[in-house]
Amino acid sequence: MSKLQPHASVFFMILTTISMPISAQINLALNGTAEQETTYTDSDGKSYSANLAIEGPANNNWEDGCSSTAAGQVTQWWGMSFPKFVYITNITYYLRSDAAQRMNGFRLYFANGTVYKHTEICYADQANQAFQNLIHSVDCDLSPTKNVYFFNRNTFVELCYIEINGKV
Repeated sequence: MSKLQPHASVFFMILTTISMPISAQINLALNGTAEQETTYTDSDGKSYSANLAIEGPANNNWEDGCSSTAAGQVTQWWGMSFPKFVYITNITYYLRSDAAQRMNGFRLYFANGTVYKHTEICYADQANQAFQNLIHSVDCDLSPTKNVYFFNRNTFVELCYIEINGKV
């Protein structure tokens, strides 16, 4: 047995580890379609459509363009759909800084059907504390999905920016 053989094994293990493919996380929201149940339009006629949450900028300022559902609805949702199944690992979202309490009690779902069918919960603001965390990052390790929904009752869903990170 050669004296170099143990070193060759270590070298081979290092080389194998280095050459393993690395699958990078990407912002899947850039390749999805954003929609919401309703759209808020202000008195000047400006609409706050769902796509504003993925266009940025990444901040909490209402004036820079946030998505918002309309008022006075029993249920509200903002959703992102993907053309094929994706594996989501993390969602980072920015709430509106001057009215974040409107998102208190919201729930974040993954779905392979509609907002109301075949859902898996990723996160629930059970303590009604959304207003205390304007930039929130949620790790989700659930099944591959085609849809993501923010769901709320008797109030708005307002997102200023969102990144949905994962793999295709």
